[in-house]
Amino acid sequence: YPNPATDDLNIAFTLQNESTTTIELLNNLGQVVATQVLGSVSGEQTAQMNVSSLESGMYIVKVKTENGETTRRVSIVK
Repeated sequence: YPNPATDDLNIAFTLQNESTTTIELLNNLGQVVATQVLGSVSGEQTAQMNVSSLESGMYIVKVKTENGETTRRVSIVK
C-alpha cells in the first residue's frame, strides 16, 4: 500500500516462522529494479521501499522466504 504508489511503497506481510526474507520489485519485463534484504524475521512485518525514481507502470512485488514466495501487482504513478 498505497496502490497506486508515487514515492514510497509499504509492503506488509506476516510470517508464521522465522525466515530469511528478501523483497524484490520487478518491472513488466521481469527485471529486478529494486531489492531489499530483511534478513531473518518473523511475525507481522512492514517494509518500506522508495519508488520515486521508477517510471510509471505496473510492477510486481515479490516477497521471498526460505519457505516460498508471494507476489502482488502494484501500480506506480507519477
